[in-house]
Amino acid sequence: MVSDGSNYLFVWDSETHEEKRRIEVKTSAGDAVNYLNELQYYKGDILANVWYTDVIVRIDLNTGIVKVVYDFKDLWPKRLRHEGADCFNGIALMENGDLMVTGKNWDSMYRVRLDGD
Repeated sequence: MVSDGSNYLFVWDSETHEEKRRIEVKTSAGDAVNYLNELQYYKGDILANVWYTDVIVRIDLNTGIVKVVYDFKDLWPKRLRHEGADCFNGIALMENGDLMVTGKNWDSMYRVRLDGD
């Protein structure tokens, strides 16, 4: 699965790289969720960072509807970031289900557990 930064996720054939499916990502109100980035498969859903924000969305693979919005604005507030530290942008799933999150040019990674999991 790949993203081009739009509100679509693309499922490609792993051998031919041909598009097999396209998933339009939107809120439950039907609004497009743009700037999808840094995808991670998670418990049957997809997690995606929303570029330029401190947000990760959890997307239902069948419907494309955002099930949960995780707001990380207080993790390392923008007002405390050093010059050169850019946007929140990094998700890695650990074996125990925790996530490691970070951003562009951040000095640290943070281990987090998503609410309800």
